[in-house]
Amino acid sequence: MSKHSRVRVFEATDIARNIAETFKDRPIESEEEFGFDWPDLMQQVGDSVGVAYGSDKWKSKDKRGKREVEIYKHIAESRNRFFSVPGVIRF
Repeated sequence: MSKHSRVRVFEATDIARNIAETFKDRPIESEEEFGFDWPDLMQQVGDSVGVAYGSDKWKSKDKRGKREVEIYKHIAESRNRFFSVPGVIRF
């Protein structure tokens, strides 16, 4: 990004949901709570060429109806935006 670029801010929940549903080729089946609050707004600060992701795409559901997530990493097959909380990185 150029130092003269305008800051672009995105609503994080919709982006995450779209990425997950596109990758897994099915609607979100469940949501998981973490011990922190994810920010509502994110600032695009760059692009990446490598990706790490967790997927349950090839896993069957267990007795509780959950799928085990496996972690993968590889060279990105498409443009991947890199985000940060607004104001953390300044241009």
